[in-house]
Amino acid sequence: MNFDELQKKWQSEEVSAPEISLDHQHKINNPLQKIRKNMKMEFWSNMFTFIIIFFLIFTIDNLKLKTYAVILTLTAVLVSAFYYLKFFSLYKEIIFQTFNTKDSLKTLMHQFELNKQYYISYYIAFVPIIVSSYIVLFEYLPSYKNHNDMVFILMFGLTVLLGITFLYLIGKWWFNYFYGKYIIQIDKILKELL
Repeated sequence: MNFDELQKKWQSEEVSAPEISLDHQHKINNPLQKIRKNMKMEFWSNMFTFIIIFFLIFTIDNLKLKTYAVILTLTAVLVSAFYYLKFFSLYKEIIFQTFNTKDSLKTLMHQFELNKQYYISYYIAFVPIIVSSYIVLFEYLPSYKNHNDMVFILMFGLTVLLGITFLYLIGKWWFNYFYGKYIIQIDKILKELL
């Protein structure tokens, strides 16, 4: 055989990825629907939260405090916007792609793992915003100005530590409750197929 004949034969052969049975596709579809529903809920609840925060900010009388609060909230909105750009790419993939091959399911699991990393990064990005918010609060709340420096440092450090710990625990619980258990279900189905 010469090269042209080999090339024609190679082009005529079709390569297909192993198909997933309809039963397994239906099993995969149920957790995916729940993930999509939770993604929508999370987006809209975040938007509602930012609207409430902006409303509360504009009830503040002190112009300097209001300015700081607006800047910190806009920073949080920018961080959230970046995260939600990544979030929506996963959402679109879940909606528009059919997961009828093992390779497409492996790609989906990889996307979930990336999204988990984005989620962790999202919460880590809020640490400086929280610390800055505490600095502003401690500066403008009169009850904290009456303490000596050591008491102030201890109170500030403890408040920041508790706030960040709370953020970490809530973020971890949120991801596991709304996404993690469904990702585990999909992963089990993928392992059954391998």
